[in-house]
Formats: sequence, structure tokens, C-alpha cells
Amino acid sequence: MGEIIQASERIFLSLIVGAYVVTIAMITGGVVLVALGATGHTELTLFGQTTQSASVGIAAFFIGAVMAVMLIRSTLHALSSLARREAPLAFRRDTPAGRKRR
Repeated sequence: MGEIIQASERIFLSLIVGAYVVTIAMITGGVVLVALGATGHTELTLFGQTTQSASVGIAAFFIGAVMAVMLIRSTLHALSSLARREAPLAFRRDTPAGRKRR
């Protein structure tokens, strides 16, 4: 994508992969807990909304799903803003289209 992404590629990918692993673990853990029949009064407050559940697995699955949606949106937003900051190929001097013509 460009110089900015290449400079921070390792850190960026490590953060993204780590966040997706945690999200998948939350969703998988929620499904396992629902299958095992784990119960317990759970009350979640996310973004000002309060949700109550009698199953811990459903709460874990819900948290994982919210994390997945927010993570996908933030990843796409970050890539979009980085792509906007890069100069188009025609204006970059390191490409054939950007070199001065004589």
C-alpha cells in the first residue's frame, strides 16, 4: 500500500492478529459455554445499553460479536485513512509514471 504501511507493518499486523485471536476466542468460548449449559446471572452494560442474561455463554458470545464488528470497522477505517495519505502513483518519484520527462 505504501511507505507508511511498510514502516509500521509488523506492529500493525501484530495488533490486528492479536485482537482477532481474542475475538475468536471470546466467540468460541461463548459457544462452548452455551453447549455445556453454564448458567449464571450476567448483566452487561455496553454503550449505555444494559443487557441481562441467565447464561454466561450468551454473554461471552455477545461480547465477542460486538468486538468483531468494532474490530472490522476500525481495521477498515485505519486502512482507508492510510491509503488516503499516500500520494498517487503518478506523483511519486519512485515510480515510472512519477519521474520527470525530458
